[in-house]
Amino acid sequence: MSALDLTMKMVLSLIVTGAILFFAYIALKTLRNMQNRLTDNKKSQLLSFERSIPLGPKERLTIVRYGKEQLLLGVTAGGISLLKATQVVEDSEIGNGELTDESEAATLVATQNHFGSILKELTRKGGGATG
Repeated sequence: MSALDLTMKMVLSLIVTGAILFFAYIALKTLRNMQNRLTDNKKSQLLSFERSIPLGPKERLTIVRYGKEQLLLGVTAGGISLLKATQVVEDSEIGNGELTDESEAATLVATQNHFGSILKELTRKGGGATG
């Protein structure tokens, strides 16, 4: 083997390694940008985690927001159960007149405000999160 062949193999190896690293960098950057677009805009998020309360080593109550609903879920090692679903009312919806019936708006706001008390009541019952 001549020195020229060895040099050519080294240069070719460096070019291939550089190309692989370049494409990996581009792929990671693209994935990061896609992830940021999905998580940055909170208002456009369809599903978001709100809060979780452990009840035992493998049981917990979890509040998840899906669209305009808050879901109270009982999570155990055996599965996930829907315990309660409530509508979420934004303050801007009430002020803009999107809710026409005042009693409906008041009911939804009261339900939303007392979601924490529902959690406390369920936790006091001894961890009945499985439904």
